[in-house]
This record gives sequence, C-alpha cells and structure tokens, in this order.
Amino acid sequence: MSTLAHQLQTIHQNHLESLDKKKKVISLLFDPSEAADQDLDSIFALAKPKFERFSKTLFSEKSKYIDRFEQTKSENDSLDKCIDTFLSLLAPYFLLRPSIKVLEWLIRKFKIHKKNQDSLLLSIFPYHMHPFFIKILSIIDIPLPTWSFLIPFKNRKTCPTHYIIAKSLSENEILFSMFMNYVQCKVKEKRDYQTLLKFWATCITEAIYIMKKESTNEEIVLSKTLPNIFEGLLLQSSSEYQIANYIIIIAISAYYSLSEKSLIIALTLVSKTLDKTTTNSGLICLAQLAQTREGYKPLPDSVFKSISKLKDINEKLIMIGEKYRSDKLIVGYILCLIENKIKNNDFSLFEELELFLSKARLSKDEFKIIIHTIFLQIIQFKNLPAETKNKISDIIKKFKEDPLFRSILKDISETFKNNIAEIQSILQITIVELPPTISNDIETKQPDLIKKETKIMEKEMSILINTVQNITHDLFFINSNQIFHKAFSIACKYPTGIDILFSCPALQTTFSKLCFLSQIWVSQNSNSNNLEEIAITALKQYQTLISNEQKKNIDYQFFIPKTASKIIHLLANKLEELPSTDFIIYGFNDNMYEILIPNMEECIFDNNYIYKIFNDLFEPNNKKEDISFKLSILKFICSHIISCPFEDVWFKLLKIINNSTEKNILKTKLLLPILKDYQNLNLQEKNKSLVIKELFKIVVKGENGPGTKLLLEITKSNHMEFAIEACQRLSELWKYIKHNIMFEVCKTFIDISEDRNKATYIFNNL
Repeated sequence: MSTLAHQLQTIHQNHLESLDKKKKVISLLFDPSEAADQDLDSIFALAKPKFERFSKTLFSEKSKYIDRFEQTKSENDSLDKCIDTFLSLLAPYFLLRPSIKVLEWLIRKFKIHKKNQDSLLLSIFPYHMHPFFIKILSIIDIPLPTWSFLIPFKNRKTCPTHYIIAKSLSENEILFSMFMNYVQCKVKEKRDYQTLLKFWATCITEAIYIMKKESTNEEIVLSKTLPNIFEGLLLQSSSEYQIANYIIIIAISAYYSLSEKSLIIALTLVSKTLDKTTTNSGLICLAQLAQTREGYKPLPDSVFKSISKLKDINEKLIMIGEKYRSDKLIVGYILCLIENKIKNNDFSLFEELELFLSKARLSKDEFKIIIHTIFLQIIQFKNLPAETKNKISDIIKKFKEDPLFRSILKDISETFKNNIAEIQSILQITIVELPPTISNDIETKQPDLIKKETKIMEKEMSILINTVQNITHDLFFINSNQIFHKAFSIACKYPTGIDILFSCPALQTTFSKLCFLSQIWVSQNSNSNNLEEIAITALKQYQTLISNEQKKNIDYQFFIPKTASKIIHLLANKLEELPSTDFIIYGFNDNMYEILIPNMEECIFDNNYIYKIFNDLFEPNNKKEDISFKLSILKFICSHIISCPFEDVWFKLLKIINNSTEKNILKTKLLLPILKDYQNLNLQEKNKSLVIKELFKIVVKGENGPGTKLLLEITKSNHMEFAIEACQRLSELWKYIKHNIMFEVCKTFIDISEDRNKATYIFNNL
C-alpha cells in the first residue's frame, strides 16, 4: 500500500470513529449504553463551569467542533501541551466529582485516553488504590512497553499495590526516569501537591530497596537517582519536595556506599535547604549522611556555616541524637566549633561543649576525638587567653571526677605523652595522676594482695565501662545476651556497678532497662560462676523499676513471656492501671512503629492485606522446607493464642489464624486445648458472642476427630451460649462430616429436642 493510500485509510478510520453514534462510547460517568445517548453538548455543559481559566481553549464553544484527528501535528502538539497543563492542575482534586465530570469531557471530546495516556496515568498514579483508578484503567489504551505492568490489573479490574508499582519502577528504567522527571517538572511549575510527593518518595524509596535486594548494579542505581535528587535539592520552592528528597537520599545512603565526594555534595546541598519547615527533617538527613562517612571528620565548612546559623542548633542536635544515630554529625559539628571558636577566642564555645558533653549520646572513642582536638588546639595556640585556659581546665577537671572518663584521659595522655607536660603547664592542671610509690622496704604479703585485688577490680571496672560504651539501641534487636550478661555479672560485684551500667545512653528509659534485665533473665548463662546472684539481682532490679514507674505508655505485655512468676502479678497490676487500648500487642511500642510503618502501607489501609499474607503463607505446598517453616510459624502463633492471658491479644491472633487456615486440621489439633477449657474462660461482655464464634472456628471442615467430638459434648452442656454456637458450627460442617459421626450428631440433636426448655432456647437462637 502506498504512503498516500495509508494516510487516506487512517483519516477514514478516524473520521468513522468520531461520527459513529451507534458504537459503544467510552465514559467515566456513564455506562456505555447511557454514554451513547449523551451528546457532546450535554457533556460540555457538565464540564464548562469547572475551570474558567481554560474557557478559551479546552472549554470554549469552539472546542466542541474540534476534531483532533483532522488537525495538523502542530495544532495537536499545542493541544497536548494544554491538556498536560490542565491535568496537572486537576490532579490534586481527581477524587472530587466535578473533576470527574471535566475528565469525562476530555475523554469524550479529545480522546485523552488514547492520545495523552502518559500524562493521564502519571496524574492518577497517586490514587492507584482507589476504584477511580480501576475505571481509568478499563478505558485507557495502555502504552507499551512502559506501562505493561498494568495490563493484568486492567484485565482483572483490580488495583495495583504499592509494592507492584515500586517493583515495576525498579525494573523499568524508562518508567523510573519518566516518573522522576514528571515530579520534578511539576515542582518547577509549582503544581506539586502533598499526595503526589508522599507517593513519589515512598515508591522511589521502596524501588531503591528492591534494586538493592536484587543486586542491581550500584552504578546504574546511583546514576539514575543522584543527579535528579541533587537537582531537586536546589529547588527550594517546595519544602515538601525537599523533605521527600531527604527521604530518598537517606535510603540511597543506607543501601549503597556513596563516595566521599558525593557525600560532601549531598551534605552541602541538604544544609542549604534548611529553613523553619525543613530543619528537623533536614538535620535527620544530615545525620544519616554523616553516619556513612568513614571515621570522624569535621563537617565541610559550608555545611558547618549553614547549620550553625540555625536557631537553637545545639539543642536540636541533641534532641535528634536521642532518637536517631547522629553521633558523627554531632562530633563533626563539635570539631568545627572547637577549631573556629578557639581560633577566634570565642568563649561561648565552652558552654556549648559542656552541653554536648553532658547530654549528647557519645561513645568513649568519640569523647577521645573531642579531647584530642582540644589538645591539638592547645599545642597549636600556645598563647591562649587566661579565660580560655581556665575554661578548658574546668572541663578536664569534670572529666577526672567521672569514673567513666578517667580512662579516656589516660588514653589521650598516652597519645600525647611527648606533649603532656607542656599541655599541663599551659593549663596549670595535673591531667595524669602518678601512681603512689611503694617503699622497697615493705615486702609483706598483705599489701601485695591488696594491690592485686585493686588491679583486678580496676580491670573489671574498665571492662564494664568499655562494655557499657558498646551497648547501643541496635543490640536490643539482635541476639545480645552475651554482652548483656557479661556487663551485668561484673556490675553485680561492686556497689556502684549497677549505677555505672545504667548510665549507658542506651539504658536511659525504664523500657530499655526492663528489656536489658529480660535478656539477663532469659539467657541464664551457665558459664557464669555467680549465676544465682545475677538472677536474684536482676529480679530485684526488675521489681524496683516496675514498682516505681509512673508512666502510662510502657507496654508491660512485652515482658510477660520473659519474666519469672514472682513478678507476673506486678505486671498485671500495671496493666490494670493503663488506659484501654486496642493497638498494644507484645511490645508494639514506638520503636516498632518506626521500623514497621514506613514499609507497611497496604496493611495500614487494608487489614485484608494482612490476612492475604497469612493465606499465602499457609497455602498448600509440597516443598518440605516450606512445610517445616509454615508449621513453625503456625505453632508459634497458636502457642501465643493459648498462653496469652489477655483476651484482646489472643482474640486478634485467633481471627488472623482462622482467616488464614480454614481447612488446616493441624490448627484444630494445636488450638483444641483453649476450646476444651471453655468453661473456665472469663470472657469480656463487650465482644463475648464474637469471641465464642471465633473459638468454634478452631474446628475446621473435614476434621472428623477430637474437635468434632468436642462440639458434640458442648452441645450437651448447660452453658447455653457455647451450646448454641456448637450446634451452629456442626450445622456449618454437616456436609463434611463422616457418615458414622453424622449418626451421633443426629442422635444428639434429637436428645436436645426432647428437652423442651433447652431445645426452645437453642433453636430460637440458631
């Protein structure tokens, strides 16, 4: 076919499409049959009042007569640009009905579902979990191959999950680049909005995680993310966009090793974006970036100058350090403070130093670096003002008074052994205390013994202090029993040992101390000689902490599986004092929220997603290793259902298991003990009927064993609420019951019917 003939055929087909009134019409608002009866004038009347700004283009009277199939390429390009602009403005309001009316006009008149698919899909992307998205999918011509991942969802008429979108972004470089550029373009045009930026940040962050998990080449990942992020940090028109960029760059630095050059660029750009809105998030981002640098270095000059201008920066850094790992940012900032303020004779340095040294969570090595830097400045600027010398001397004296810091001074003095005399002379203070001389004439055994014991005590206390410095919040989430037990066994030997131990930055809250003591109790390290003493001391500390604690936000349920029977009653009393809550379940505290929530978006919006995970987990599979794993998980959850003394907790777990294992006979076997003990269950009245119904779901279809026989026994009992539900459950299981058991069921029902009072009560409630 000649080129001219092909063009004529295309024009003919397009013309037929625009004129054919009998064919089904694509529509968002109406069914195809209804849409066919709606002329363009009617649709125009619906859309026109909504956006007067485009009254001379998309919604002019003249627009009703535009046929884009007959327009020139230049005219269509201009129309596409106008449509793209309009969709950007409309995007924040897509879920409002007036917006859908406007889209109806654009689809019917300008065929945006066929001509502007990328713009339309990018505009509705943040609403991927809404039924509106499914409606758009059903009518749009999906551009291939970029958006091919949406085809299965179009066919099934379901929404793509957040994970599917993130995975598609990680695998499709064109889609990834398009999405990154689209968001940045909207920010430049000042048409960004919160829903878009939040969606973009979470999707890109998860895509980066997926690429790391699937071992995608590091250079490829960094080359397609960092340039866009660095450029985005330069755009200061949107504080929400800046914060979204912080989130992404934190993810990049966490999963990949950035070069020192890239880190300095990132630190510099982030520091320049800090304002009233972004200060807190920006400092957290700087802390994460600084944490990935090798060693302890002063901050780049531009970064130090930017953050030192912030109001109350010292307090802000300390506050962030209480929640996040930020020691390298704080140390880097302190090193810059020392170098700048000593050089300029700025005495405010010492107030700031005292604040950081007393409140910031710093390790022994980090304190060493700070003192090391001060000593270097003393040597470099020998003619320091008297006030500066006195202030430094005061700081050194405070260090000497604290047993935690004496070893630090000793180590630093060893490092500066060639200059220590000069430093002491400048400061007019004795930094290193010489050990007392022992007369050669005294050669008795008693002093030698005392000296030996003193050395042992000093060595053990030094070990304790070093151990304390190594205890971080991270250790609470790994198997850390050995380090905990080692520290506690040393602490038990000395009067001040426990106080030194609990001075650790990671043990400043009651919750963290209870976690620590729980680790001691459950480990029961058989290698310790003073095992009994350790256990008794741990329990006494436990009792003291629980008895004295006044706060209401501690989840005492978390400690129940880890404690001895003698303090269970203390925990129970504390739980009675707590306000009624639905979300506490075995340690679901603030730490767990920080870990789980950023990665569980579907679970937050849809509880069925949790059930789906368990359904997938317990789905029949022939792989032996899978069966073993599934069995372990099932036994684990069932043991909590049986053992947990809190109805709200075991009831929620039971619902999850029942929804996920409707035909699993093993579940019946594992959970039958709780049903057998039905007479002793002290159920709350508020949910009693629901709990009873859930309990009887323990007996699954086709079980035909102890579970079914137990149901028959319960129907004969005088506990009417349980008897009614047992009858109900037997009727539900009827067609799955074996014939020989059916006979027993029938006989039981006949016996019940002969007891008029009981029969009337039961059958009226079935």
